[in-house]
Amino acid sequence: MAENQNRGSEWRKWDLHIHSPFTWVNNNYPSNDKDLIIDKFINTVTDSGLDVIGLTNYFKFDNKDFEIKKRLEKKGICTFLNLEVRLSNINKDGQMIDYHIIFDNQLDDSIIKNFLASSKAQTGDSEKAFNQLTKDDIQNKAAINFDNLLEKLCEEGSGLKGHYITGFLSRGHGSATCEPERKTHSVYEEITRKSDLILHSSDKIDNLMRDRKYWLETSPYIKPLLQSSDAHDLNQIGGKYTWIKSDTTFEGLHQIIFEPENRVSISTEKPETKSPYLVIDHVEFSQSNATNTETTKLFFNPNLNTVIGGRSNGKSTLTNSIAQCLNNKLFIPQDPHSGRGMYAFNNSNFNVYWQDGASINSDREVEFIPQDYMISLADKDEDRNNLIRSIVKTDESNYKKILNYEKSVQENKSIIRQLLEELETLNHQLANLRAPEGDKSGIEKQLRKIEAAIKEQSVQVNFSVESQKKYQQSYDNLKKQKNGKRLTELNLQDLASIKTKKIKLQLPLSGTDDSDYNKQLTDFLFTLEQEANHKWQKKLISIETEQNNHLECFKEAINKIHISSDYINGQKNLKNNQELDFLSKQQKDESEKLESFKKFQSKKEKLEAQKVEKQKQLLAIYKNGRLQEIT
Repeated sequence: MAENQNRGSEWRKWDLHIHSPFTWVNNNYPSNDKDLIIDKFINTVTDSGLDVIGLTNYFKFDNKDFEIKKRLEKKGICTFLNLEVRLSNINKDGQMIDYHIIFDNQLDDSIIKNFLASSKAQTGDSEKAFNQLTKDDIQNKAAINFDNLLEKLCEEGSGLKGHYITGFLSRGHGSATCEPERKTHSVYEEITRKSDLILHSSDKIDNLMRDRKYWLETSPYIKPLLQSSDAHDLNQIGGKYTWIKSDTTFEGLHQIIFEPENRVSISTEKPETKSPYLVIDHVEFSQSNATNTETTKLFFNPNLNTVIGGRSNGKSTLTNSIAQCLNNKLFIPQDPHSGRGMYAFNNSNFNVYWQDGASINSDREVEFIPQDYMISLADKDEDRNNLIRSIVKTDESNYKKILNYEKSVQENKSIIRQLLEELETLNHQLANLRAPEGDKSGIEKQLRKIEAAIKEQSVQVNFSVESQKKYQQSYDNLKKQKNGKRLTELNLQDLASIKTKKIKLQLPLSGTDDSDYNKQLTDFLFTLEQEANHKWQKKLISIETEQNNHLECFKEAINKIHISSDYINGQKNLKNNQELDFLSKQQKDESEKLESFKKFQSKKEKLEAQKVEKQKQLLAIYKNGRLQEIT
C-alpha cells in the first residue's frame, strides 16, 4: 500500500536553540553515562511535542551530535545542526555577540566538518581551527570577526552556499539587542542587515511580543523572530518554542524569511486550530489492474490544499469523488450512454476519513463547487446569493452578524428613502419660491431717500422738528415691533412642524450574537428614546408658550404705537399735506416690499439650511452603512 503522509505546510512546534548533551558551555546535562544521556535526551525531545529542533553547540560539534541528529530523524524529529559562535565584534555594552549558523539538515556531515576544520577563531594572540578549539578556548577566549565568518560561509567550493541560515540572539548575553538606543550602533546595523532571523529566549512575554512587533513593523530590516528554549538541561526542553507554518524542511524554514508574520506565531496554543470533525484527514481509493489491486491514501492539509496538474490528470475526478462519497446534492453522476455528468471513482472503492476518525458513514456536509459551476452562477443572482448565504451560515456568529447587517441596511434604506423624499420636497419648495421685485439694498436705499424727503417736506409745512422727531421715533419703533412680530410668527410655525416629529435613536450594529446582551442594549435605547422625546416635547411646549407671550407683547406694543399721540399727529400732518401724503404712501409701499423681501430671504435661508442638514444626514447614514459593510 502506497502511503504518503506529507501534508505540506502545517503549524508545527519548532525550537531551533536546544543545546546538545555534549555542549561545551554551561552543560547541565547528567554526565555519568554518555549512552544513557543520549537516550534520555532523545526521549525528552520526542515526548516534548516538538516537531523540529536546532541541535546546538558552541564553535564545533561533538561526534555524538551527528549521531543524535540521525537518531532523532529516525524518530520523526526534523533536526538542524545549529552552530553558536562568539563574534569578536562587540555591542554597546562592550560584550561579544553570540551568533548562530543553522545548517541545512540535508547537508552531508563531511561538508559541515570541513567548514569546522577550515574556519579559524582568535584565541588571544593566536588562531585555531574551530575543530581544534579546547573547552577552555570555547568557554573563555574563542571569537571570530563577523565579516570573516560570512566570507568563510560564502567561500567557493565549500558546498555551503544556499544551505545555511544565520541569526543572532536578542536580549541575551552579548546580544545585538533591538532596544531603541542601540539602533544607530554600527555593530547592530551590520549584523541586522546581514542576518536572516532573530532568536529569542526571554521568559517575559511582554519583551517577546514587543520585540516581535519591532522586527515586523519598525525595524528597517524586517526579520522573523523565533522563541527558543536555549536549553542546557533536560528540564528546559519543550518549555519554550515557536509555531512555524511550513514543511519540516530547510526550504520550509527558509520561507519564513520572506513571510515572517504569516508563517511564524509566538503563542502557547496551535494557531488556526480547527475542530477535528470539520477537517477531512485523508481519502483512500483502490485501483485494480490485471495482476493486483493498489490502495492509495491521500492526506490533506487542515488549511489550504491545492491540486495542480494539466488537463485530464484527475483534479476534478478527486473532488467529484469526494462529493459523490458524501452525497453532495450538486454532484451529478455521469450517464454511461450520453457521457454527461461528472466522472468519479467507483463509490465502493473510495472512502473519505475525517480528522476525528469518522468515515463516510458520518452525515457531514461539505461545500462543493463543481467545474464550470461558478460560470453558471455569474448569470444567476439568486443562486449566487444562496450559495454565499449557505457558506456564511456555517459560522453561526458571522451569520448573525450578516443578519444584523442586513437588518441595519433595511433600516438605513428606509431612513434614506424618507430623507430623499424630504430633500425632494425642499428642492421643490426652493424652485417655486419667488423673490419680490428689486433687492434688499435697493429698497433700503429708496426708503432712506423717502424718509429724507419727508423730513424736508415736514419743515416746509410747519411740522415742528420736535414733532417730527417724536413721530420718527414712533415710526422706527413700529418697524422694530412689526419685525419682532414677524419673526415670532415664523418661530411658532416652525414649532408647530417640529412638534409632530419624534427623536429617533439608532443602535450601532452589535458585534455579538448574545441575545440577552443585545436586548439589554435595545431596551435601554428605547427607554432613552422615550425619555428624550418626553423632555423634548416638554421643552417645545415651554418655548411655544414663551413665543406666544412674545407675540402678544409685540401686538400690544404695535397697538400702543398706533394710538399714541406722537404717531397720530404725525400721520395727520402727513395726510394734510399732499406731498407728505404721497411720500408717506411711498414709504408704506417700500416698507411692505422690504418686509416681503425679508420674509422671502428668511424662508429661503431656512429651506437651504434644511436642505444642507438633510444632505449631511444622508451622508452620515451612508458612511455608517459603509463602515458596517467593511467590518
